[in-house]
Amino acid sequence: MRGEPGGWHCGEAGGRRPGRGRYRRSILETCILALLAASPAHGYELFDQIEQMTGDLICADAGTMYRLLRMMEEQGWVTSSWETPQTGPSRRIYALTETGLEALKISADRLRQRAEALERLADWAAQAAAPAQTNRN
Repeated sequence: MRGEPGGWHCGEAGGRRPGRGRYRRSILETCILALLAASPAHGYELFDQIEQMTGDLICADAGTMYRLLRMMEEQGWVTSSWETPQTGPSRRIYALTETGLEALKISADRLRQRAEALERLADWAAQAAAPAQTNRN
C-alpha cells in the first residue's frame, strides 16, 4: 500500500518497484544460478520459475534476465547451447559450470548474512516501536 515502508508492489502503476538496481541483480543472479544448479533450462523456464520463487520480492523482466545470462556466460558461470526440438522453435539451453557453482555458494553466504542483518534490524525496529506505542496511549 502506498505510504507504507516497503509497500510497493510489482506492476503498480506510477509507483516505484521493489528490488531495483544492485539488490535486484544479486537476487536474480542467485535465483538463476540456483535453478541451473538443479538442472539446465531455457530462458523462459528460468523466467517463469524466478517469478514463482521470488513473488513480489523483486520485479523481474525478461530483458534483465537475458542480459544477466549473457554476463554469466562471459564470466564462465554458465554455458549455453542451442536445442532444436522436433516441433517449435529452437531455444538456448543454459547450464551451470563449476565456476558458477562457486559463485552460487558465495552468493548464498552473502544472502544469509544479509538475512541475518535484516532480522536483527526488524527485531530492533519492533523493540523501538513498542515503547513508542505504549507512550502514545
